[in-house]
Amino acid sequence: ERDGFVVAPHIFQHIGGADGSGMEALSSTIDRLGRLGWPPVFCLMCDAVWDLITGPLWEEAGGLLGDDACVLEPSVFAWSL
Repeated sequence: ERDGFVVAPHIFQHIGGADGSGMEALSSTIDRLGRLGWPPVFCLMCDAVWDLITGPLWEEAGGLLGDDACVLEPSVFAWSL
């Protein structure tokens, strides 16, 4: 068994609704934090981000990886690449 990651551009872009709660909103929040001098990980202080992670994003990841393989690690982080 191996742990790792995958880079899949735009795979989650459809997640979220017209209310701005999707991946585009997450990306713009991280960008805005960076412009203001804050580390991207500060996005995890927003309830809206956790609603996205534990809601539609989690369901999508579980469908891709399998529910048993989908685990929220305590070392969750955010980057601006």
